[in-house]
Amino acid sequence: NKFIDDYKTKFNQENENIANKHKLAETIVAHNEAMPAADKKQFEEDYLKYVKEHHPIVKCFINDNEENLFKVLNELYKQNNYEGFKEVLELNKGSLSNPEYKEEDFSKISAYYYDIKKNINVDFTKKTQNYPYTKNETLKSEISVARENGEIRVRINELIAANKELHKDFKDNLGFDISLR
Repeated sequence: NKFIDDYKTKFNQENENIANKHKLAETIVAHNEAMPAADKKQFEEDYLKYVKEHHPIVKCFINDNEENLFKVLNELYKQNNYEGFKEVLELNKGSLSNPEYKEEDFSKISAYYYDIKKNINVDFTKKTQNYPYTKNETLKSEISVARENGEIRVRINELIAANKELHKDFKDNLGFDISLR
């Protein structure tokens, strides 16, 4: 019962996460459809300009306000919310600084970039070893895609058959039936 209750809780949480992602996707699509092409182009240019000048990795030395501002603006960009982006950026323009780098700061900056590069390489290696990056070769031809689809269907049928057997054995051995739906 504990296993089933835990599974139901996890299932409900995953459904809630999916619903939240769906709602966010609908918001992004709505922003995208409502935005004229000229605004889309301008949004990309404005965001690129902001990132080139104020991204935490580019600046190296930022205060907490600039870090929080970057998180908010980055989220607005991901949500395709140009009006919100412009408003937040305008309200916080005065808090953006352009630090002067002293000669003694260059060794810190060099170490900082070395750590960033190392983390990026580790992250890249980890991600390329996981799905969907492991399927790059599969997507190169229609034949390999068809073969992959066939293998997936065979595996699904095997799992369905194993599930039916497990369900039958459970019912035969314990004398009652359960359903997770």
